Amino acid sequence: MKKALIIFMSIIIFGCSKDDNSSPESEPIEQNLTVESNNVKTFEVVSVTVNNLELTNNTYQATFGNSEITLLKFDNNSLIFSVPEIEQGTYTLSLSLGTIEFNVAETQVSNTDEIIQNVFDNFSNDIANLDNSDPFIANEITEAESYNTEVLALYNSLNDEQKRQTAMFYEANKEVFENFKNDIASNLNGPTTLSRTPQSDCPTDEFKSFYSCTADNLGNSAIALKNSSKEFLQILALAGASAYLAPASFGLSAVGTFLGLGTAAYIYMTEVRPSFIQFKSSLRSFIGANWILTQATFSVIADEFASESEVSLNVTPDFRSMNSNDSGISEETGYFINSLNTLNVYWNQLTALFGGTIGYQDTSENVDFDNNTDQITITNISNSNVELESLNGQNVTFKSLSGNDESFSFDVEVTKEGFTKTTTINANVTNPTFNYQGTWIRYSTGQNDRYIFDELGNADFREADYLDGNGWQMIDNQINLSYSNGQLILTNLYWNVSNTYNVDNVDDMIFYSTDGTELHRQ
Repeated sequence: MKKALIIFMSIIIFGCSKDDNSSPESEPIEQNLTVESNNVKTFEVVSVTVNNLELTNNTYQATFGNSEITLLKFDNNSLIFSVPEIEQGTYTLSLSLGTIEFNVAETQVSNTDEIIQNVFDNFSNDIANLDNSDPFIANEITEAESYNTEVLALYNSLNDEQKRQTAMFYEANKEVFENFKNDIASNLNGPTTLSRTPQSDCPTDEFKSFYSCTADNLGNSAIALKNSSKEFLQILALAGASAYLAPASFGLSAVGTFLGLGTAAYIYMTEVRPSFIQFKSSLRSFIGANWILTQATFSVIADEFASESEVSLNVTPDFRSMNSNDSGISEETGYFINSLNTLNVYWNQLTALFGGTIGYQDTSENVDFDNNTDQITITNISNSNVELESLNGQNVTFKSLSGNDESFSFDVEVTKEGFTKTTTINANVTNPTFNYQGTWIRYSTGQNDRYIFDELGNADFREADYLDGNGWQMIDNQINLSYSNGQLILTNLYWNVSNTYNVDNVDDMIFYSTDGTELHRQ
């Protein structure tokens, strides 16, 4: 009974000879079918796209040359089948939905055991090259090795004919899986968070260029993995297996040619698993990286300024991780987001094998402003009585030209790591109140003078020390100290002589004059 079942199921999918004199369809068959390539191989799984027609059945009977086959509905607009084991030549696929002509080459395998054993050997080598010091990768390795053990046991349980069929299916369909492995090897051979060591062809001078390049690489890898995942699901579907079915369970339930086909599918997944681990780790690092400059950069920016006093703008560069709405960041990020969305359609069907999909993280962090490489530009000052006196990195000095307190707005633009952000700040500039009250000493060559000023900057006398050992001597001179436009002016009203001192900050304790004297607040 079991042998009869095996023969029956093999006939359904992989075909049998049909009488050459069978009558064709009485009605012409409309051309509604397309394929990626008309050049195929025996044992190859082929996807047929059905255009402008609704697929109402789960299976469709067809002929492939003189062989009867069954096409299986894979999704709403595609059917899949496996090319029968026939001689090389040109054959026509005919079914009720249309016809397609194929050029068929014979799949050749010289050594069945060698070709499959190479897969398991390569798996061991590739796993050994992964960085198992990373706990995430170490856990993935453990799961992959367990999966590999199951697949190897499944293969070893096959008889010689089943092993031959497995090798044939493997050889005929391996290209899409090899493409994924090669893509990972060429594009993800370095870190996916910015460091100053090269990552493939990605520049490392700034966040935007590095992560956009990495997004492009990961987008390519996502498409390659999507193609592999889709092929894997198609092969499993033809083999009558669920994506959630473990290799050992499949081996207990599959029969006939289905067993070789399904085993080949599991071998493919074993082969690409190390590359998938590398992709998953890279994807995880990339999605978790905070690299996109945000408007929060201006969240604590200064908006109160003392006229002619240097103040830090307090720009705090804020970077966040990317999300699904970031297609506009660069062409590459748009490509990555679309590629990942496409991959996730299939990944969600393979969570038993791949684990859950990796979602966007919604994280952010502050990064120090670098006065040497980062840029700030201030423009569009709204009040003509306010002037930008200086801008050095984050340090800015505004001046009230009226001598009064002034309200104004200005635009500030920050450029960092390849990004530019702009905002408008509503601000005030005030003339600082200078505190004259207290004791002051003027130091000069050969003589020091001491003053006691009131809150208005007036002193009724001065004390002079001529540095002759006689100490301080009181002199009946009226002295005035005044502040204006960034300068402190000391005037001897008796002699009508003034000294001017530069003021960087009204709260400084020492002020310097161009004549070499110093004025110290005590």
